[in-house]
This record gives sequence, structure tokens and C-alpha cells, in this order.
Amino acid sequence: MELEMARYGAEAVIKKILTDRTPGPPCLPKETPFGSNIADIKLPTWFTEDDLKYYAQKYEKRGFTGGLNYYRALDLNWELTAAWTGSKVKVPVKFVVGMLTWCTLRQE
Repeated sequence: MELEMARYGAEAVIKKILTDRTPGPPCLPKETPFGSNIADIKLPTWFTEDDLKYYAQKYEKRGFTGGLNYYRALDLNWELTAAWTGSKVKVPVKFVVGMLTWCTLRQE
């Protein structure tokens, strides 16, 4: 995955991740995982071109491996935290999610 991301460049990858509104879990086709017309993609109002350039520069330098490793270790994380299944969070928390957030896009 890191090689594919490097081939497209951090700016294209970030743009795709932040603007994709396809229902369901993220799916990246093998032929064009990050699309072919990245230049045509319009950024959300809360994320400027300067923001994009800033984060792209950081990811070009460090890569996406750390973030990808989180998902690669999901099964292990579930095993390690199994003892806390059903535990309640006892401190004040807020969970903010939008209607188009991946975790809320469920097909019934």
C-alpha cells in the first residue's frame, strides 16, 4: 500500500481520503486506487489548499506507514483489549461524527 501511495503522492492520497463520499467502507480499485482526476477534486470548505500542502509535505517526509500499521494491527488490538469488552467510559467524553463519515455509512 505504501508503494501505491508513494506513486500517487501524498497530496493526491490526502485529497482522495478527505473528499471521497462513496457509501460503504473505503474501497480502492487496483487500477486507480486514488482516482485519475485528482486535480478536479474540490476540497471541503474547512480544508484549504495551504492545509493540503502542509500535510502533504509532512506525509511525503514521513510516509503513511504508521497510520496503515494501526489498521494492520486491528485484530491484535482486539485481542489485547478483550479484557475491557463492555467496560464503560467513566470520564466526560464527546463523540463527533457526520452523516458522511465512513463509520456511519451502513448498508442495511
